[in-house]
Amino acid sequence: MARRLPILILGAVVLLAGCGGKSTEEELVEVSNTSGIQRMKIEELAKKGVPAIQPLLKSKKMTVRLAAIGALGFLKKNPEATQLLVGVAKGDQDEEAYFAIIALARQRAGEAKAVIEEAMKSKVARRRQAACIAIAEYGDEALYPLIIKAAQDRDRGVAKTAQSTARRCKIEEALEE
Repeated sequence: MARRLPILILGAVVLLAGCGGKSTEEELVEVSNTSGIQRMKIEELAKKGVPAIQPLLKSKKMTVRLAAIGALGFLKKNPEATQLLVGVAKGDQDEEAYFAIIALARQRAGEAKAVIEEAMKSKVARRRQAACIAIAEYGDEALYPLIIKAAQDRDRGVAKTAQSTARRCKIEEALEE
């Protein structure tokens, strides 16, 4: 029996080591406080594609849902990812919509322009802020008048975000006042 004990312990260690893997969801939550590591994890997740990302959009953990939204933003020219982002951007969760609007712009998806214009008309300041940032990400000068208007927004946070975006995009009219 004494000879078998080390073999049993070794077997238990190997078994536990094999079962100790973390799920993608656990890994994303674990690194959510370290932006550099989180970005790498999100890029890795994006490489797994929409089938791996889609279930994470339904997670109970906000950090996981936001990471999934970010990963979808890396999937350029992917209609399925774009449609998921449009759905989140038009959804009722403002924080998730914020990130989805920016992710759509990062994709340079054709649908982004309409979503940005809609977000800029929103009563929710956070969505208008996202639209400002998304305009810079998207890079379409036809949207610049929205930044000029947002620089005068009644919400101070939106106005400051618009002015910051105007500096980034070198939109002088928004910086005059």
